[in-house]
Amino acid sequence: MNSCCSCICSQFEKAHKGHTYLIILEGALLPLSIFPNTPPTIFTFVKFHPGSCCVELSFPLPSGDQRLIIIDCNEIAAIVTFTGTFGG
Repeated sequence: MNSCCSCICSQFEKAHKGHTYLIILEGALLPLSIFPNTPPTIFTFVKFHPGSCCVELSFPLPSGDQRLIIIDCNEIAAIVTFTGTFGG
């Protein structure tokens, strides 16, 4: 049974690799910032795993290297897209 039933999960099912987002987690008032005292982190979509509801996103380190974060899409309250349109 697929438990990825939130509207955010549905959007990530249609997302394209390389799209960029701000992520607002459930219970948060502001977009997620990986590093303390910095502006919100801009995440790049890598892959969605519908069987586990996991979303793979990358983000830049201050050094310029990229790191991967995996988030349960059911734990995301809202997203702001910067690239293209969902499913488009």
